Amino acid sequence: MDNMCMGTMGHDLTRRMKSVVEGLRSKYMSLYNTEDFVSKIAYLEKCYSDEIGSIQTEIVQMFGKCGVNNVKAGMTPSYYYDVLKNSDIPTPEEMAHKIYESFYNEFKNNPFPLPEEYIERIVAEKIPKEWEGNSLRLKILKKFIKDAGALKAAGYKSLFIKQYIQEKTKMKNINAEDLFENLDDSIFKNLEGADNQQTRKSGKYGLLKIADDLANGRFGNANVVREEIYIFAIVFELLYFTGDSEELITEEGKLRDIEKVMFGDYYVNNIMRHISDSHKQIRSGGEEQNPVGKGINYKNYMEAIFLYYMRRFDLSIEEKIKCVYAMAKEVHKDFLDKNNEPASKKSDILNVTQYYGNEFKKNVLETEDEFKSFILSIYDCSLPPETTPVFSAEIEQQSAADEYNLLLEDAKYYKVDDVDYEKEPIVFMKKEIDFERIKQIYLGRENDEISFETVDDKTKLDILFYVVNRDLMKKKSEEELEKKIVSRIDILRLFFRIYISMRAEEELDEEDIWKSFPEVCDDFSELANSHLENALLNPIDGRNLYDLIIIYYAYCNVNQDKTD
Repeated sequence: MDNMCMGTMGHDLTRRMKSVVEGLRSKYMSLYNTEDFVSKIAYLEKCYSDEIGSIQTEIVQMFGKCGVNNVKAGMTPSYYYDVLKNSDIPTPEEMAHKIYESFYNEFKNNPFPLPEEYIERIVAEKIPKEWEGNSLRLKILKKFIKDAGALKAAGYKSLFIKQYIQEKTKMKNINAEDLFENLDDSIFKNLEGADNQQTRKSGKYGLLKIADDLANGRFGNANVVREEIYIFAIVFELLYFTGDSEELITEEGKLRDIEKVMFGDYYVNNIMRHISDSHKQIRSGGEEQNPVGKGINYKNYMEAIFLYYMRRFDLSIEEKIKCVYAMAKEVHKDFLDKNNEPASKKSDILNVTQYYGNEFKKNVLETEDEFKSFILSIYDCSLPPETTPVFSAEIEQQSAADEYNLLLEDAKYYKVDDVDYEKEPIVFMKKEIDFERIKQIYLGRENDEISFETVDDKTKLDILFYVVNRDLMKKKSEEELEKKIVSRIDILRLFFRIYISMRAEEELDEEDIWKSFPEVCDDFSELANSHLENALLNPIDGRNLYDLIIIYYAYCNVNQDKTD
């Protein structure tokens, strides 16, 4: 493993994320209000004798988390009611405000990173010192040219770049030194007004586009994005860990883990895009509002091959990329020649996802010939590797679509469709946020009427609450359902509605009327994750502000009658 030395920016990003995570954990998981205590003490009065001790201990711990110390264990309900009466524990309404203020303080003091900030840290570690003053996209472009043969093996063309430098310098013979010295950010102006054919990876400006997309955290076509992520991972020497208990993973290694950094931090519902002027494309459809949110897909043969060569430390960067596409072409040809049928289709496998993941990890350290045989033995290699749809084979989408369909059945049971979310906003934030005002500010970007650089921090945070609320209220169209394109937010949106309806039914049972924020946080996360993991999508993440706001909305809605 490389001896990595992070720059100032890298250290700052790490510090910010550590502060955010620790701050959220310590603050949010200790947020209790008077109703939490009343509910718990009331349960103590009527619980079974063998539960008394544990409930008493839980009550004492709750007081401790709220800063009320020296509370005795093993006492009567009346004792704990007296402690509560003489303590400065917030009411449910005060708690809603306190949680919002906690969000705001974390947001203001420890800004959540944009997608491109994760990229910046990775890039900074792998470029020559003389490139440090270049823009991020120019750094990425130069690195692609320097260490990966301009990604020729992946289908990218570099002829235009050479021609650009020749025209700019009036030099006929251009060597590598000339190219890097004269290549500047102005080359990206060629992307302005370029058509789809020109910006494809085989097009004139394909190499420019991949550098620009990655640098800006721009998520357009999901299939293109995934290929770009894997290419970036090889060029910038990211790591893949199998999860083996004997595998030594350092803190530096974690910061270069492709699954954590690229699919967890970078390519997920990074809500910060919505308050960045560099992501104005979101509102016009030039960028996905809600990325699919899929992590590593072990069922995809191209992704498996990419991961295999990421583990080949004996190869150069250029050799790795060449080998990826060479093996992919070989297995595709052999698959078609032999009219193969993947093993997964021949046998009754209960958990296909787990099966592929486990089998891959068993074979990732084998020789090339052995690994190639493994790929042909269980993978569907029918789609050609040079086409972007290879990353979106039906088998990849099926897991998410199947899970979504199961949730639809649950939605029918809990009568989720009986609520008109378009007319009845699912928020308890009206006292904190003027949603109509925020909507107008957000839409004001459309005509460049408003720059988010001039908007204050509270307004930015309110915009993020608005974005999540809008996403949760939106229903998938019949057209989208027929295409079976299911994103992470689709799963979360439907599950959110089911969760609220499910917990509303429990109000018939007194002890379940009130749920504390820590309880909702744990309960919602555990249930949501079971669906997200089945769908091959990233689980709830405490570092993801998008997820935290959804959980807060769940808390407010579960306790809506109590907090009005």
